[in-house]
Amino acid sequence: MRQKIIALCTTLSLITAAIAPAAAQAASYTIPVSTQAALDKTNAAADKTQSARLSSLQGDLTALLKSEDQWNERILSLHTQNEETLPSLRQQIQQIGLAERSRLEQLVTQTKAKYQPLFQSYTTLNDRIQAARALKSKELNALLRIQADSMKAAVQLARADIRAKEEALRTWKSKTAETVKKVRSTLKDMDPFKVQIRAERSILSSLKKQIPTASRNLTDAVKVTDAKRSIDALTSLTTIIRDINAHQQKIITYEQKISDILSRAKSQIPAKQA
Repeated sequence: MRQKIIALCTTLSLITAAIAPAAAQAASYTIPVSTQAALDKTNAAADKTQSARLSSLQGDLTALLKSEDQWNERILSLHTQNEETLPSLRQQIQQIGLAERSRLEQLVTQTKAKYQPLFQSYTTLNDRIQAARALKSKELNALLRIQADSMKAAVQLARADIRAKEEALRTWKSKTAETVKKVRSTLKDMDPFKVQIRAERSILSSLKKQIPTASRNLTDAVKVTDAKRSIDALTSLTTIIRDINAHQQKIITYEQKISDILSRAKSQIPAKQA
């Protein structure tokens, strides 16, 4: 029982570790309560033009942060779906043609076993013909030759039957190999988009590293009720979050393309394996 509990905890830990990087993308920035209070005070003390600009920027920033969270949820959902689909798809690829191949291989084996007594009898008869030649008995040799000739047609038909079943197996193996190659080739179409996603995530990481500086600038500005500096800091924060959203949208586009590729690959798998 204890081992089962440990195994379960280990599994949960692995799942959490796998999800954590994607989930950690949420909420890149939140205006602290104290900063918001000071910002409201700065807004109230600003002239009409500056106040309008501050209010507009706050509205933009709030909307962008909300959009960022929504993009994060979509990215996590689609990425998780893709990551769950791929292993299942690879397993299905490994199963392509296995059942039919096994059936055909068994049929070849059974057919060979079926005709083995006939082949053995034919071989034995030919050995007797060779031995009869040494005895120089025309009657015995003629009798054995008649038996061999009558058996020869059956042997030829048996060999033809075996060749047909072996050819069916070779054809199936070739067809299966082509199908597997086609599906795997389709999956390789994901690679460029995975590279682009990594590049976009690198850009996102760089953008998020700019947030602490912009946040400090906002905090410092509202502490001294400086409307102009507050506008500059909010503008910087808004620009950063807007850029983050733009790159998130690109990631969603690439994840969707990967999803489409997975669907296309699945459609290429024969129905019995899909």
